[in-house]
Amino acid sequence: MYAVLPVVEQALLPLGARPHWGKCFVAGVRELEPLYPRMADFRALRDRVDPGRVFGNAFVDRTVG
Repeated sequence: MYAVLPVVEQALLPLGARPHWGKCFVAGVRELEPLYPRMADFRALRDRVDPGRVFGNAFVDRTVG
């Protein structure tokens, strides 16, 4: 089932489709950043409210950076 995700995302992400954060997807920060113009603002907020990355995890590292 997960093997098809890269193929689907390769077709949809260039069209501006954004993955649902509660569903399975394989796109990383490189693919997602162009779809979220305020990603840098989110990172700045995260850095301010969670400088120790207490609420961080591998998923956040992969998708947000």
